[in-house]
Amino acid sequence: MSDEQFQPNTMTVQEFHEKGFLQEINRRFLNPAGMALTVTVDGETGKATGFGPIWDYRDEPAGLKCNNFSKQKTVHFNQLIAQKQVERMKQLGYIIQPCEQP
Repeated sequence: MSDEQFQPNTMTVQEFHEKGFLQEINRRFLNPAGMALTVTVDGETGKATGFGPIWDYRDEPAGLKCNNFSKQKTVHFNQLIAQKQVERMKQLGYIIQPCEQP
């Protein structure tokens, strides 16, 4: 590794929200467990500016449900994942990183 400090690519919270990543993380992973990741929204601009609190309803037997569900965001997310799957399998040997047993 070089002496230069690693600088990852980033996206704004607004883009993360608009492109459906927040919805799909909540819908696919957190909501079934009774949790939801939220964003804070600027009252003047209406833009997502940061991540808010994590809702915790783990005591709810059925977990949570997306109230503002967008099929368009799901389609966008699915297309991105489909584009990555072949190359991940080729380069890494898996799509979802396995959990190694200790």
